[in-house]
Amino acid sequence: MKATAGEVYTVYNQYLKRYTACQVAYIAPPDTVSKESWAVVLSLDWVGDAPLTAEELPHLRPLYKDFMYWSRDLHLLRVPLEVPPQYKLVGTLPSFTDQPCRSYGGWSDGYDVYLQIRWQAIPEERRRAFKEAMESEEKTEIGGIPVKVSSHRVTDQYEPFDSALELKALPCLSTLICERWHPDLLEFLQENPFVDEVTLLSHGQRTLDLRGTSIRKLMLDMTGLEELWLCEGTEQLLFQNKGPDACTIHAPEDGSGLTLQFIGEYRPHTELPNLRGLHVIELKDFDLTGLAAVHPHLKELRLWGAPGNLGNFSAVGGFRELTNLSTFDLFGFGAADIPTPEQV
Repeated sequence: MKATAGEVYTVYNQYLKRYTACQVAYIAPPDTVSKESWAVVLSLDWVGDAPLTAEELPHLRPLYKDFMYWSRDLHLLRVPLEVPPQYKLVGTLPSFTDQPCRSYGGWSDGYDVYLQIRWQAIPEERRRAFKEAMESEEKTEIGGIPVKVSSHRVTDQYEPFDSALELKALPCLSTLICERWHPDLLEFLQENPFVDEVTLLSHGQRTLDLRGTSIRKLMLDMTGLEELWLCEGTEQLLFQNKGPDACTIHAPEDGSGLTLQFIGEYRPHTELPNLRGLHVIELKDFDLTGLAAVHPHLKELRLWGAPGNLGNFSAVGGFRELTNLSTFDLFGFGAADIPTPEQV
């Protein structure tokens, strides 16, 4: 089905696990990127547990994108005219905007909408303080070192704080790198909705409970770690040490939204049967036998060699939900071993 200006569609958002909506704001003519016309799609500020209905159309409003460091603007995207089958037509409204759009892509998987809705759930006064800090020219001190209030990133090697609570002086901090353990670190992370990228090295912990934090991307030294609890929003867990780990990983829905990255070796994590993605880097030898039985719902598999060799590559045919597969500097398989899209 071809998109038409004014049409409103509803679609299930896999990140929110709820339904969202969008409008075809207008049809843009062919340009230097494509000889075909474009549908310019506007995200709408609506979320529901069930698909949008025609009765709700009069109450719809545009969604403005201003999460984290983005300046406030409509969320517009130029996409192909053909509407994907998961988008369900609800009805038609007068277009909310004819604002020019210079962003190109496919029909959205809903990730930006998810991030915006997540941002809007944070108390307004904290969001306002974040935006004000972004523009600030002031300085504060972290571990006795002068630091700009507008800092996005802190490393305890260079800003040697003892108490993580010192970091409250940085309202728009989002990335934290710790090369040693801080006793009040978990307290700080649980109170801060903006720190979403964290590196923890040489932490010396046997157990880590990160539930209640806002970490999306976690770079973690697994040495000595026996048990790990991830928060609802964690999307990536990147191991920072080589070799197999001995850790039990607890993730929401058994890892349905999680991608793991290992260095050199991979010990199958049977406690994550719904794992979404698996990345392994610096491989020398890797046998794919049995991997599909451990993670039958894997959507993405990316492997990088040191370089190295892959054994039983044809076993990737056992993944029934795989959508992304890539290998780099890896050998031991031929074209006949690579499954066609129809086979996975």
